[in-house]
Amino acid sequence: LHIAMALLNGRDAFCVAATNAGKSLSYYAPVLLNAGRIAIVICPLNVLIEKQVADLVAYKIRACYLSEDQMEDNPGLINKILTGHFKQKIGYVVVNEAHLVIDWGSEFRKEYACLYTLRHVIPNVPWVALTATANPEKV
Repeated sequence: LHIAMALLNGRDAFCVAATNAGKSLSYYAPVLLNAGRIAIVICPLNVLIEKQVADLVAYKIRACYLSEDQMEDNPGLINKILTGHFKQKIGYVVVNEAHLVIDWGSEFRKEYACLYTLRHVIPNVPWVALTATANPEKV
């Protein structure tokens, strides 16, 4: 609940909670309560994001995901998303499995090295990092 409230109040948040403890609900709630706003969810594991999108769709919540393959097929897609009308609807940025940004870094997903640029493109959008296994020494 604290994470959802932070996002709704425009503040960044960091959540460490056990697997299956409901971390995803922390960003589902703000999206549902703030109609018209979109959450960008960054997740390194395709299997996980596919399941989350399927779960959201099952609850009649519109959701989709973009994979690396889709972006390679349409190189201008990110620019389209981060400009104009769509940009104005972005309400939240979620980094799921956030520990992997540090653990695997750009060796696994080269785009991780560029996450900071997204912050500059949409500066007034709150971010939340979610993980079950963050190493306190690296955070």
